[in-house]
Amino acid sequence: MPIDDGLIGGIHVSRLRRSEAAGDVPHDNEAFQASTLDALLRGELRGDLTIGELLQHGDLGLGTLNLLDGELIVVDGEALVARVDGTVERVPDDAQMPFAVVCPFTAERECAIRAVEGFDAVTVAAGRGVIAGSLALPVLLLTRRRWPPRHLWRPLAWTALGAMLGWPLLLSLALQYTTSAHAAVITAVMPLVTAAFAVWFGGEHVTRTFWIAAALGTVTLVVYAAARGGLTDGGWLPDTLLICAVVASSWSYVQGAAASRELPGWEVISWVSALSLPFTIPIAATAWFMTQQDHTATASSWTGLILLGVSSAYVGFFAWYRGLAMAGTAYGGQVQQLQALLTLLWSALLLGEVITWGTVLAAMVVVIAVAWAQRSRSRPLIA
Repeated sequence: MPIDDGLIGGIHVSRLRRSEAAGDVPHDNEAFQASTLDALLRGELRGDLTIGELLQHGDLGLGTLNLLDGELIVVDGEALVARVDGTVERVPDDAQMPFAVVCPFTAERECAIRAVEGFDAVTVAAGRGVIAGSLALPVLLLTRRRWPPRHLWRPLAWTALGAMLGWPLLLSLALQYTTSAHAAVITAVMPLVTAAFAVWFGGEHVTRTFWIAAALGTVTLVVYAAARGGLTDGGWLPDTLLICAVVASSWSYVQGAAASRELPGWEVISWVSALSLPFTIPIAATAWFMTQQDHTATASSWTGLILLGVSSAYVGFFAWYRGLAMAGTAYGGQVQQLQALLTLLWSALLLGEVITWGTVLAAMVVVIAVAWAQRSRSRPLIA
C-alpha cells in the first residue's frame, strides 16, 4: 500500500525527555508513543513509564506491559491487559511498560460520525436543515396549512434562527477548535439557561426546589464531562462560540414552545424548517463546494446525514415542542440533561463502548435530579 505523501507531510513529530513525559498536556489530533517497535523487537522489554503517566496523554490506545506480560488496551481512560489465556483485567497505575501508543478520544453519535466522515462539519450542520426543510414543505402543502397568525411570526423566526442556524452552525464551528468533551462542559448548562429564559422572558413560574434540582443535574453533568477531559482544549474563540450556541438553542426552545401553545408541535417545526431553507440551502451548498475536494462522501455518509436531518432536525421536534408546551419550557427543558447519558447508552448498545461505574453514578444522579425537578412543579401539566 503506497504511503500518502500529503499525510506524511502533515505529521509533526516532537521528542520528549523522560522527565517531561508527565507534564505534557494532550491535545486533540495528537498521539503519544512511548518507545518504538524497533526497540521492542531488539529485546528491550522493560520500560519505566507507568500506566498513570501514560493515561495523562490519552484515553484510547494499545501497547504491552514489561516482559510482554499481555497486550495493553486503553479504552475510555481505563487500562486493561489481555492475557494469553483470554482473561482481561485492569492494570494498576504503577505498572510499567516498554511500549504503548495512546491518543485523546471522545465518541460521538454513530450517525454524526458517519456524516462528518464524508462532509465538512458546516455542510452537515446546514445540510441537516436542508433535509428537514425538504420534508417540511410537502407536509405543509399536503395538509393545506394556512400561514400562521401574524403574532406567531416573530417566535417562529426566532426559533428558526436558533434551532436551524445558530445552534448547529455555532457548535460545528466551535468543534473545529476544541474537543466534544470540552464542548460538553459548556453545553451542560443549556437546560438551566433554558429555564432561566423561560422564567425571565416567558413569564413561567418555578419553585425554589426546581432550581436546586436543576442545579444538581447541571453540576453533575459538568463534573462528569470535566472528568472525561473536558477542561482542556478550551480558548476564547471556541468557548465564545459554544456560549452563543447555548444561548441560541435555549432561546429557540422558549420561542418554539410559545408557538406550540397555539400550533401543533409538528406544524411549528415544519414552518421553522421551511422558512430556514433560503438560508440553509446556500450555506450548505457553499460549504460543500469549498470543501468537497477534502472529503469523500460514501453511502454511509449520506445515510448518516439523512438520519440527522430526518430525526434530529425534524421528527424529533414533533414531540419535543409539544412536550415543552404541555409541561412548561422550564420544567420540560430539564429532560435535556438525560440526552448526554442516553447517547452513552446507545453508544454502548450499538458501538460496544464500555460504560464505567462513574457513568452509571452520573446517570443515577441526573435521573434523580430530573425526576426531582418534575415533582417540584406547583401546577399540573397543560392538557
